[in-house]
Amino acid sequence: MAPMPKVKEFVDFLDIDPLSQNHCIWHLPDKGRRCFQPLNPENRSQAAALKHRIVQSTETDVSLATLERYALLNCCRRWHYTRIEEVGIIQPLALRWLEELRQHRISSITRSPQHATSSVGPLQSSQVLPALPASITPRSESPVFPRYNLRSRGPVESQSSAPLAAKSSSHTPEFRPHKVYPPQTVSSVLLKPLSLTDKKPGSIYLFSRATSPGFIKIGYTSRRVQTRLAEWKRDCGYIPVLVGSFSDVPNVKRVEALIHFALYKQWRKEVWCSRCARQHVEWFEIATDEAVGTVRAWTEWMGEAQPYDSNGMLSDFWRTEVQRLEARGQAVTAAVLLDIYHADKKRTSDGVNGDGPLSMGISTPGAGSTVANALAAPGRTQSDKPSTPNTNTQPPPPESRPIPTGTHVSLNHEHANAIVKAVQALTLELVRRSSTLDGKAVRPAPLPTSEPGSLVRHDTNPTLTACA
Repeated sequence: MAPMPKVKEFVDFLDIDPLSQNHCIWHLPDKGRRCFQPLNPENRSQAAALKHRIVQSTETDVSLATLERYALLNCCRRWHYTRIEEVGIIQPLALRWLEELRQHRISSITRSPQHATSSVGPLQSSQVLPALPASITPRSESPVFPRYNLRSRGPVESQSSAPLAAKSSSHTPEFRPHKVYPPQTVSSVLLKPLSLTDKKPGSIYLFSRATSPGFIKIGYTSRRVQTRLAEWKRDCGYIPVLVGSFSDVPNVKRVEALIHFALYKQWRKEVWCSRCARQHVEWFEIATDEAVGTVRAWTEWMGEAQPYDSNGMLSDFWRTEVQRLEARGQAVTAAVLLDIYHADKKRTSDGVNGDGPLSMGISTPGAGSTVANALAAPGRTQSDKPSTPNTNTQPPPPESRPIPTGTHVSLNHEHANAIVKAVQALTLELVRRSSTLDGKAVRPAPLPTSEPGSLVRHDTNPTLTACA
């Protein structure tokens, strides 16, 4: 685990230049340097403007809230923007900077007392801190941030050397909503190629603890679940109560990420664990049934659908489906993806193209294709001449027309089975009629008995019978 920095190890206020340095002010004790993560561009410009106003004001006009805001703007969004506040460093750091500004002003006056009241240099008593724009209003005036007690609680040195432990002596941690920054969504996670770590199988586990009712932790492990729970007990000092686990999950790390983003509204982070001195960001304020159901759905979809190829890329089919859901404004959930998978599987088993209506080709390569011609052009002979009507049969519907050779007929899926059965019935009928041939003489075959659900064709056309 990364060690926590001390307040005195942070960079001095006057040594910070957001425009030229462009990296986070968080100190890394194990590396002996600042964090190299770049600043948010908007935060960077705001920090530069705020520093210009601070150095041109007296120390009595600089509030702790202003310096705390300046510290936040100089922290990277990825790791330390929220952490510097949550671990309790931001206010002692602002106090230290305020003392630095006071000492700087005193030394400036000592070096050039004749310019103490007339110079335009930094930190002159005749200059006042102008009003800040709304974008960089101090946090004490903004509803987005909590208010602080800005009264000094003692010397700066005692603040700097105070241990940075949990904010409360109680074992129950403080949970806060976990921030999800766009464009991070379930869709973006799905479309991202798998890394080598993502491809490994493992287990998804869910556990709760007695000290945090209503909260469930969802994580993954490539080892035995019980081994991982024992580590939580050893490192964090509580007894994890297993709620559920799912083993042999392919691409287990990717599945965990999909679950977390699917539950982003309930996603919480444990601000600070006093036992292991870390933040834990995989907690969810959620009912047990909903949590288990979400995990089950995503693990089932990943196991059955196998949406990624050997190169870790999402297949074209699933990429198209995800983009189609987004275009419709429909949420991409495991339940929806499972429905798509089961529907596609059923279409495949029925021999139906899943991309549209059933496409059934009817080809008539020669004069011997009596079945195809009879199905394609009811009431027509093979030579396409009108046949003698039979009074015992119903005339064909007016919309029936001959279908040219090689034509593809588009049929709805619900009619597919009926058409197949009709072809089979017609084939059996023609085969039966062929048994009535006696040399070159053709005897009319007895008409078949009508049965419900079967295709009955009463056709005594001599040409059709001869061809049969």
